[in-house]
Amino acid sequence: PVNFSNAQSAYRNFNYFFNHRYKLGRDMERKAKNVFGEDSTYTEYVTIITLTHTFHAEDVARKYVEESMPMGFYANNYFSDNYTKDSTAYWSIANTFAITLDEEFNRLMRFGLSAYVKYDVRHYGMGIKNREDTVRFDNSYSHNLILGANLFKREGKWIKYDIDGRIYLIGPHIGEFDLDGRFDFDFRVGHEPLAIMAVAGFRNYSAYHQYRYYESNHFRWSDLDFNNSLALDIKGRISLPKRNISVGVQFQNLTNYVYLNEQCMPTQHDGNVQILAVDLLAKLRAWRFHLDVQAVYQLTGNKDVLPLPDVALYGNFYYKDKFFKVLTVQIGASVRYHTEYYGNAYMPALGQFYLQKEVLIGNYPEMNVYANFHLKTVRFFVQYYHLNKGLFGGTNYLSMPNYPINPGTFQFGLSWNFWE
Repeated sequence: PVNFSNAQSAYRNFNYFFNHRYKLGRDMERKAKNVFGEDSTYTEYVTIITLTHTFHAEDVARKYVEESMPMGFYANNYFSDNYTKDSTAYWSIANTFAITLDEEFNRLMRFGLSAYVKYDVRHYGMGIKNREDTVRFDNSYSHNLILGANLFKREGKWIKYDIDGRIYLIGPHIGEFDLDGRFDFDFRVGHEPLAIMAVAGFRNYSAYHQYRYYESNHFRWSDLDFNNSLALDIKGRISLPKRNISVGVQFQNLTNYVYLNEQCMPTQHDGNVQILAVDLLAKLRAWRFHLDVQAVYQLTGNKDVLPLPDVALYGNFYYKDKFFKVLTVQIGASVRYHTEYYGNAYMPALGQFYLQKEVLIGNYPEMNVYANFHLKTVRFFVQYYHLNKGLFGGTNYLSMPNYPINPGTFQFGLSWNFWE
């Protein structure tokens, strides 16, 4: 059944970037061996300090229109019983100024250091209309000053790292901060290269503006006083590059997590929610046959607040070869699967997902067969999507509650670059 026959959502998102930099440095003498193995010197210009300015403007808007409304779908109609036209808008203008001590010049300490300050203006708008005119339109503005620093080592053979920290000094988010870091290690175990990646992050942040104040034809809330949320994220990955195999683990702890409950109202969980996930990525090959596998096993500490499937799998088995030295052909089949869980439902009037405990989704494989062709600058593919519908897997083919996966469909596409 279809609940809405005359409703639509429209989105707009524009981003504008402008970046320029000025480098200060000097010529330095370097020592090296020439082609005859003799010591020699040469002059190289080395950047010492880089001055950077970045301008970023973002403009986002959403409009939701119902020419007619189904009976009983919405609990409330605050402004009209037969027509809805809600709109939300957000724009921001940000300028960031940075000064960077270049890593290449700092030969003694072998790291780079950057400090930056960011000033932005943000606008939030909401509008409600009936068929005649605007019923209400609200605007709010905020000014924010953010101070940050970045410590990094992006050159070198064995270890690289990037540590970044930001804190709000002025504005409604004053005192909120974000600290994250990434470390990459490259080793060799015998003749086998080994890569280790470690990432950690910690955030102190307030609830989104829309979760604190919102007004529309079907939903309204205001001045919701939420405590700041905390998020700790730790993850790591071990990879065997020659074997195309890697294993990752991720742990996340959320404190004072804010979400939409079953009534589509913003709610804050008083306590902690943990997520633990382990995943495997592998690209296996035997002759011209390939098998790409992604597997995830995850646990959530509170499925009533943050539901997740226990297992998610993706497999892609294909034959790949090159004919006549120019035509690359790939023929295969792919399948996706995850275990059952109460996945979040979609609320059209909000454009957001909310908790539900009525419809289980999952425990259904989605299978496709395809053929890809690549000839110089031309790519062409044919695919039969959702091959197994009606054949095997059952009937619970939902991508989310009340939204079924598209039925079996023949698809094709062409990409042609007119340059080499």
